[in-house]
Amino acid sequence: MGDTEPAHVSDASELSFEAALAALEARVRRLDEGDLDLDEALRLFEEGVTLQRQCQELLDAADARIVELTGSAASPREAPFHPGSGDHS
Repeated sequence: MGDTEPAHVSDASELSFEAALAALEARVRRLDEGDLDLDEALRLFEEGVTLQRQCQELLDAADARIVELTGSAASPREAPFHPGSGDHS
């Protein structure tokens, strides 16, 4: 299963959130297997840190965009979810 991740993360900034998250999850799975030598484990860990930072930057950018669109930096309000009710307030 370790062969599912790209060999190296050359430029995580070019990855979409979904691609970066999938690559991060692949590295975590590989590290969890525990059959790596120290150099390989360190390389995967470093790539994981890079991918995690990319994911966080993309989430922060999405959050900033939402604040820009809604004009509010307040914490998201919680509202009960009623499927099919059509009431989205």
